[in-house]
Amino acid sequence: MYFPIIFFRSASEITVPSETTHLNLSSNNLISTDGISGLPDLEFLDLSFNKFEQIKDSSFKDLPKLKVVNLSNNVHLRIVDDYSFFSLPKLEFVTLRNSASLAWISYRAFYDSYNVKELDLSFTNITALQAEFKKISSALVLTKISVFEQKNLILK
Repeated sequence: MYFPIIFFRSASEITVPSETTHLNLSSNNLISTDGISGLPDLEFLDLSFNKFEQIKDSSFKDLPKLKVVNLSNNVHLRIVDDYSFFSLPKLEFVTLRNSASLAWISYRAFYDSYNVKELDLSFTNITALQAEFKKISSALVLTKISVFEQKNLILK
């Protein structure tokens, strides 16, 4: 029996039951987070190993129970925009680990998502954590920013 491999370009092409609590969209060659919204019970979202270049403003809307977002190994990811993780009251852990092209993350990316405890930026191309990251720390309950293997990292 032959099972075709189907890849989606955007999450909006996928129908997900609204009661979903765990969603694994890893390794789907996704280029857009459009459509990841309106899942009131979603707690865990795995978007690792896709082809995102940018995480846009309000990418994750109406996900009031979301706790974990895995965006690791998105090698084309360069930018995390303002308000990307806007108003996610239960969000605690975000990993962007091994997103080798990631060079910039806005401190406003986590606006109104004040329970983030851990942000993993290990093995990214971020070379400076400027004053903006002090604003992240003071606004969030952030207890850990992982920056393992960041050569020439400047903390300002």
